[in-house]
Amino acid sequence: MTQDPIQLVIAGMRQGTRAAHVLFDHPPLQVMPRQMGKVQLQYCPEPLEDVWLEQPIQQAWGWPTAQEDLARHVGHVLLSCPDAGETPVLEQMFQLAQVAGRVLEWPGAMAYLWVEGAALLRPEVVQSMLADLERKDGAFPLDLWMGVRYFHSEDGGEGLLDTLGLQALDRRDLEVRVEDPERSGHDVGFFQEILRRAALYTVLRSDEMVKERHELEFPDGSTYRLQDGMSRVFPSRK
Repeated sequence: MTQDPIQLVIAGMRQGTRAAHVLFDHPPLQVMPRQMGKVQLQYCPEPLEDVWLEQPIQQAWGWPTAQEDLARHVGHVLLSCPDAGETPVLEQMFQLAQVAGRVLEWPGAMAYLWVEGAALLRPEVVQSMLADLERKDGAFPLDLWMGVRYFHSEDGGEGLLDTLGLQALDRRDLEVRVEDPERSGHDVGFFQEILRRAALYTVLRSDEMVKERHELEFPDGSTYRLQDGMSRVFPSRK
């Protein structure tokens, strides 16, 4: 029996903030450069407010002790590209990622945070992603800039996942409605992977191809359908 492709809604504003934070459990010991290439660096000697960390900690799936660990941070280095000019978006993102990788090597660095996508990662995870860029053809560290959130109804009968952070890449965010995992036969991780793959598709290609609907076919033969629609998470997305 042929099943209809899983449908994903593409929605959101095409704008975003391009800045990263590296959190420290003690101030950097060395003299910090104010700029690396087009990336500006600024050390802020105070912890980030809880409001900036709450969502990233909730969706730091691979870091169960994130809340306890980050309670020790005393400051952060802000990385930004305020004078990027006509530099292409992806080039800016990679410049920020490469500089973040260097800052994460400094003593006391304990976490990488991309607020726009609520992406919170340990230093070794970021370093591994950056190393893959050198070793693997086609590697793309999307998880440096994008998070996936999960919402579920109070009765547990239906859930919804969405991406957060694609606006900074000049793309719109994606959503997918899911049934109760026990009834659908798929766990939440299955749908997270679908969103990541679809998001990567729209980032590496132009999401202007999405009109009323667009089917994505992946090398393993799976098919998913992207379509424009009203967000079920934030109605202001469209």
